[in-house]
Amino acid sequence: MSTAIDIRRMPPLDERTPKPIRDAAVAQEAAAKQAAEARRALDALESTGRQAAEYADARALADAQAAGKADPGPKHVKAHEQAVSAAKRQHDAAKLTQEDRAADLRTALDEYEYDWREALDEEDEELAQRYQALLDEAQDVAQRRTAIRARRGWLNDGRYKGAGVPHVYDRKEQRPAGELFDALRDLNGSPPQPRGLVYMGGR
Repeated sequence: MSTAIDIRRMPPLDERTPKPIRDAAVAQEAAAKQAAEARRALDALESTGRQAAEYADARALADAQAAGKADPGPKHVKAHEQAVSAAKRQHDAAKLTQEDRAADLRTALDEYEYDWREALDEEDEELAQRYQALLDEAQDVAQRRTAIRARRGWLNDGRYKGAGVPHVYDRKEQRPAGELFDALRDLNGSPPQPRGLVYMGGR
């Protein structure tokens, strides 16, 4: 006798699971449902069917006696006993089928366990590489944002005003372009730009 594997406690079966294992699991689940249905049918007959059959035979006998006829015999009880016997055979067969499918599933797991593990390891490695790539990208983005905030902070605190350059947010004024270009040249080493007027925005 092979104990059925609880499918609900198994990991999800998907395209990474070898097909023989998936097929065997589906077959065992179907056999388990059939066995449960057979058990319910047998229980229903054994719990209430007997009483109904005995009442039907008693009713038939009473009617026969009232009509002066012969005893019709326990026809309903016999029919019920035959139904119970048939239901029991169905249940026993369903239980054996369930055990066979459970054995098939265990065999499939033993035979294809390595293939399943290999498929899971390959996917795990692929996901690990993708995860690392995302971490690297996130670190790069964080560094770039830090650099941007530093530059923006330098502009916002007005440190360059000592070079005689007006605040960049003073958008309604015109200032000599040469002073601005000279200050930027001192910062990044670029050559001086032609002097003139530059309009910083505004209307």
